[in-house]
Amino acid sequence: SDLSQYYLQADFLCVPSHHEGFGQVYLEAASYGVIPICCNIPGPTDFIEDGKNGFVVECQSPQSILSLFNGIYNNQFNLSTIRKNAFDSVLKYNASVVIKNNMELLK
Repeated sequence: SDLSQYYLQADFLCVPSHHEGFGQVYLEAASYGVIPICCNIPGPTDFIEDGKNGFVVECQSPQSILSLFNGIYNNQFNLSTIRKNAFDSVLKYNASVVIKNNMELLK
């Protein structure tokens, strides 16, 4: 029931969904500094930019996930920068920011 304990112990959140909505779980994880990994599908890719604030793998491709984790293991990515970018990306989805942006659209 307390997901924060899991997020605080995790480095990555890998959700290889075939389809989903926006994916609140990616925002939750990133808010704890957990690097999100999603499939190349609408929804999560509205938030996750491959190699910038998380990783995007090919849908229904275990090989794509394995290749990514091999790259991570071989230090091909600056994970501290990606982790910081993931955390910073969450801020634009803060309720007050979203409301302000929507109000601007109504003007």
